[in-house]
Amino acid sequence: MQSIFEVYLKTIEEVDSEELVQSLSDFMLIFQDDIAPYTVQLATNLTSQYQRLIQVGFEADEGESTLAAVGCVQAICRIVEAAKNDQANLQQLQAIVYPILMHGLTPEGMDVVEDCLSCINMLIYYGTP
Repeated sequence: MQSIFEVYLKTIEEVDSEELVQSLSDFMLIFQDDIAPYTVQLATNLTSQYQRLIQVGFEADEGESTLAAVGCVQAICRIVEAAKNDQANLQQLQAIVYPILMHGLTPEGMDVVEDCLSCINMLIYYGTP
């Protein structure tokens, strides 16, 4: 399972594609029960990807990077959902994805505001003992 995620993440690094990020998100939804051991690694990589993609998006590439960045946030929401029963993991995830969530609440991050708010909602709901 880990090698599949590594291949996806490496491919996403090389190709800014909304479809790749969306397929990773779909894959995580299907195998939600199996990704728990990889949630921190996946969130860390997707956070890095998001930060890289928003920089590329501002430099103009016809919006493909912006759409891929949106897909990263959606995938991160799926990761949070997968970790909902592990309080320690949720705390780690919160620290990792905090910059993305805060960026989504700025004027520059309006493309992902809805997904960021959904993710914040899940972190609050699942993170409350």
